[in-house]
Amino acid sequence: VRINYSRNNVDINSLSIGVAGTELDWKDYCILKHDYSAALFLRNYIPVDHAGRLALFVEMQLSGNGGQSKIHCLRDGNVVGTYSTNKGASLGVNAGGVVLLNKHFGLEASLNVLNAGFNSTSQSHNQVNSGSLKSSDFSYNIDVLSLKLGLYYYL
Repeated sequence: VRINYSRNNVDINSLSIGVAGTELDWKDYCILKHDYSAALFLRNYIPVDHAGRLALFVEMQLSGNGGQSKIHCLRDGNVVGTYSTNKGASLGVNAGGVVLLNKHFGLEASLNVLNAGFNSTSQSHNQVNSGSLKSSDFSYNIDVLSLKLGLYYYL
């Protein structure tokens, strides 16, 4: 089981940027975002050497995620803002290798190979206008940009 939680908070009192005669101003701008996810995974190892220190693995992962965000700023003396909630699920297959350093520690590298997912987002702007977006995706390729490196502790 993998569980993840992240929180982002940006609070800008005043920011002004001018480029080539174009001015951008932000006053009392705030972003607060919470995201969480949980995943169940199954990993099968294939030993490469006789000592069992090198192994390849294939990992299947079923995950779900959700979160909410709030963005508001002061514009012409009025507070305007957007509230969003999102949720999603995905099924993925990863492939990789591990080098066991000793009985409890190992170095791993893995890549995403297959991924299918669904996401749903709903928004409300100034508690008046609302909208929603639903999307799904499927990818089947070795994504070099998804390279994950890690030091793992095995019980």
